[in-house]
Order: sequence, then structure tokens, then C-alpha cells
Amino acid sequence: MLELMYGVGTRVTETTLLLLSDFDWADGRIHFRAAITKNGKEAWLPLPNSVELWLDRWKSERRHHAKRGQRHLFTTLKGEPLDRRSVW
Repeated sequence: MLELMYGVGTRVTETTLLLLSDFDWADGRIHFRAAITKNGKEAWLPLPNSVELWLDRWKSERRHHAKRGQRHLFTTLKGEPLDRRSVW
């Protein structure tokens, strides 16, 4: 998560609200929906290779924790969506 925040420049809330469907893995891009950005503007940002490698590792680990049908990329160990308070 920190690699994503640092490598792409995302805010904590934007990061915790990302869904698996926000990623275009084939093109290496992240879609920031207007609903999750601070300025309310939609954006597509490139996904650096180093971040993509860490996210691939996390996706493998996430399968053991996320509840079935959970769409958020980052979850707690109980499978619930992560919120900004959990990050700090």
C-alpha cells in the first residue's frame, strides 16, 4: 500500500477506496474515479513496474483474507474494506 501511495502519489483515502476493477492490469494503469478523488476529477495514472510487482504479491495474499465478492483492493485480515483510520 505504501509503495502504491509513494509510487503513484495517491492519498490515503483514495488508496483505501480503490477497487480491483479500477486497475487496467494489461495496460498498467489505475483509474481514479471522480467519487474517490479529493478534487472530484477522474484520472488515469500509469502504474510503475515496482508498484505492479508489489500489487501482484498483495493480490495473491488478499485471496486468503478478502470476503467473497469483496471488491476493494485493500482489506483487513477479517476481509472488510480498509478505511483511512486503519492505515494510521
